[in-house]
Amino acid sequence: MNGSARSQVTVNLVFMLLKSVFILLSFRLADVMLSANLMGLVLLFRRQGGMWSNLVQLGFSQVLLKYYVSSDSADYRANLLHRLVRWTAVAVLVTVSVCTVFAVPLNDWLFPSAHPAVTVAFGVYVSGLAIGFIANSSWLAEFKFVQSNLIDWFNGSLLFVICLLFSNRLDLVSFSWLLALMTVVASVFSLMLFARHFGCHLYQPGGGWSLALQERRYGFTRALTAYADMATMVIGPWLLRSKPAEAAQLIAAYTVLRIAQTLVMPVAQVLALRANSKRYNSGREERRILILCAFVFACAWIGVAAYYLLGAWAVHWWMPNSAAGVVAVLDVLMPFMPGICLFYSLRNHVDLQFMTPWNLITLVLSIVLFFVATLAHKQIDADVMVVASSYMFAVYYAYDFLFIYKTITNLVVNANVRNI
Repeated sequence: MNGSARSQVTVNLVFMLLKSVFILLSFRLADVMLSANLMGLVLLFRRQGGMWSNLVQLGFSQVLLKYYVSSDSADYRANLLHRLVRWTAVAVLVTVSVCTVFAVPLNDWLFPSAHPAVTVAFGVYVSGLAIGFIANSSWLAEFKFVQSNLIDWFNGSLLFVICLLFSNRLDLVSFSWLLALMTVVASVFSLMLFARHFGCHLYQPGGGWSLALQERRYGFTRALTAYADMATMVIGPWLLRSKPAEAAQLIAAYTVLRIAQTLVMPVAQVLALRANSKRYNSGREERRILILCAFVFACAWIGVAAYYLLGAWAVHWWMPNSAAGVVAVLDVLMPFMPGICLFYSLRNHVDLQFMTPWNLITLVLSIVLFFVATLAHKQIDADVMVVASSYMFAVYYAYDFLFIYKTITNLVVNANVRNI
């Protein structure tokens, strides 16, 4: 594939459209094929899986994008991948073991109305997603966007859609196990295919385990960042876990807001990787990031206006059984979508350019405000979750303006240095 930004962005955009359609399709199928309670539990299973898998993979997917991409040494890159895969294997084995041994107490915390076998399947599912993150970043680090998008599509929505189409009559235990095992198979296959394609050895007898201090620090903080990012999508539904139908409606509304993330990330991801790589002109890529931010911000506000004109009709067509609750949430939260869009336009770039975990700091602050707003009320219901969410998403606007300013300042300083 041509290494130009245009070709790389085009591939990502095509897959973005595909993945967005399948995300929306998965909610449509869940709404019409599953009972309200089962849909809530299944969506909570997937959302919590995405959150905990980001922690289990220990930020190694981001370590690959930071240090694998920026290194000129083929030996270092191969050795780095080998060491990260070793540690990931340990992490997933621990995860499955913990979920198996402590299935009963964990089940009360995760899925109080489900059988403990669901928690064991959850450990397998989390492990499959964690391996999938490593596979995805491995392909990305070699600028192989087709392969990276394929595994992201499989784990993000395709396997879920397949389960809904062919296994919707299964109970929650059987459904969760099927989804978990399919996820593990897809992720392991993708990682093995990468190793074979690039001549890497995922396992080397007597190979090293040690990671440099900066690799550990970067990985740990980015793992927490990814965890906190998913937590913003899970905290509200998790607090409503005793009311699965309301939890499902909140998840659906969050998904509409985060569809913007799916639309923005294909371009932002390419530009951030190029800005961090020695193969490309970082200044030119940073200017492209700023242009992207301006374009995304304008389009997001057009999207907000379009929602208030046609959104209620569209949601009723999309999820006829749950539309009223979803619309009630979106009516309040839609004005925050432009801030969310800008956040994801900048997030990858900020993660790769700064050692200080600014994204983590921002996300933790937003979660703290969510809990502050929640604790100000005596009871927990969908209305309280919407108010708390508005506090959480407001933080994104402050982040956006700060890092747009920092990027502009950096470009000006670098231009002045070149002119001296």
